[in-house]
Amino acid sequence: MVEQKAFSELSNDELYAILRLRSQVFVLEQCCVYLDPDDMDQDCFHLFIKNENKIVACARVVPPGLEYEEASLGRLAVDPGHRDKGYAKELTQACTDMISKQYPNSPIKIMAQVYLKSFYASFGFKVMGEEFREDHLPHVNMIKR
Repeated sequence: MVEQKAFSELSNDELYAILRLRSQVFVLEQCCVYLDPDDMDQDCFHLFIKNENKIVACARVVPPGLEYEEASLGRLAVDPGHRDKGYAKELTQACTDMISKQYPNSPIKIMAQVYLKSFYASFGFKVMGEEFREDHLPHVNMIKR
């Protein structure tokens, strides 16, 4: 079951677990040296899935006007030991559903790693623009109207 909370509603333990998971996946596993705390988390909604009371998957919903003109979802991460359980699909669907309710007139724009293009296309996202590198990995912008 996906839980969703505003930043101010997260417990210290939940926030720590989310930041730890994001670092585990993006910094250690994908070898991207970047500053994850980007001063946007405080204005975002955080969605996560727990397994045996441990956060094993997380994502965030970024309101329109904060990162892009459109609403966005990002920082989607799944613990390596809990992959292939459908958590990424469940979180993506929950994020797009939340955006549709919270920001009904906003398209959804994402910056996706290229290898995930077909994954996001299955939710109705379409590539916009050319491929580019972000944190040494190939990315593409995608939008869902």
